[in-house]
Amino acid sequence: MKILQQNANEFVSSKIFFIFWGNVIDIHIEKDPFQIPLTFSKLGFKVHYIINKYNIDQNTPSNISIYELMDRNIILKYIFIIEKIIKEKPKLIFLYSSRYTLLLNFILLFLKKFIKYKNIVKLDFNGKINELPYNISLSKIFYFLLIITSDIAIIESYQAKETLLSFYKGYGKHALQKKLYVLPNGLSSEFIRKIQEKLNSVKKEKKILVVSRIVERKGLYELILAISKINIKDWKIHIVGPIEDRDYYYKLLELINKLNLKDKIYFLGKISEEKLIEEYVSSQIFVLPSKTEGFSIARLEAMAACLPIVTTNTGGSEIVKNCCGIIIPVDDINALSEAIQLLIHNDELREKFSRNACEKIKEYEWENLLSNFLSYINFVTS
Repeated sequence: MKILQQNANEFVSSKIFFIFWGNVIDIHIEKDPFQIPLTFSKLGFKVHYIINKYNIDQNTPSNISIYELMDRNIILKYIFIIEKIIKEKPKLIFLYSSRYTLLLNFILLFLKKFIKYKNIVKLDFNGKINELPYNISLSKIFYFLLIITSDIAIIESYQAKETLLSFYKGYGKHALQKKLYVLPNGLSSEFIRKIQEKLNSVKKEKKILVVSRIVERKGLYELILAISKINIKDWKIHIVGPIEDRDYYYKLLELINKLNLKDKIYFLGKISEEKLIEEYVSSQIFVLPSKTEGFSIARLEAMAACLPIVTTNTGGSEIVKNCCGIIIPVDDINALSEAIQLLIHNDELREKFSRNACEKIKEYEWENLLSNFLSYINFVTS
């Protein structure tokens, strides 16, 4: 990914509106609903953030204005948003996709007769319309109209883009293709620096790290089966993340006991950021065996810690390809065990992937990703 800076200056110092129908709380600090507005503020924008609820325990920059919607009914929410747009006249409007976004997009089309701006919609899913909890035909119509009524629609990975387009044919597919832009998730430069400053001060252990919520779609059962096929000797596996499905967790513990792996695999639960960083920098391999992903932040964190990665072919895995790890098919236990075994026994390959990860992560700093995006907006609208 080439880092672009030219032509990004047209919008800088302009007003940008973010409209997010969900809540932003402390656990979201490294996620895009917090980091994208924050990074635009660093790039010189005056940010107006309209959100259902905002509860971040740190100082908000002076050029970010927060407006909460939680005490208003839906009609009053629309009225509030429209009034703010008319008053502030932003240059860019950035909407997170939800069931409320389509109507707002149609309203924005009308308002463009009076105010000049670009409206951008962020699609926060893996492109698999058939997996959404709605009628597939209605979902296809919804996403088609949502994207077509936007100037640009953002999606998180090339795999998600191709998956979404596969549900359409002919003119509809072509029209959507022209609107879609892949903006991967990123990390803040501060977080990357925080991890990399620790790299030389923490001793490496013979440890494989997994950072994942304890739910079935993260593929942890398959990981345990894969580990059972390997003689990992004095290596151990640390699994970090909250237990969201307790029945699944007990199933994993039962399997670990059955395979005599309880002295090899450890669940650490949810831990502090400081302890998480220590886990990253003291590990030698990172594994993410998910069955499905939008775009995993954990892969990026592993890259920031210069870790070689084993991951499944899910959304965002392209960042690892030909660079810093091994991509395997979903649910392929043999391929997973072989990839882990290869990295355990091949010091030279681990070191190569580690160097590549350290270099590659620079492309995924939010400042670089959003500078590229601004250049793209100028290119497609010039």
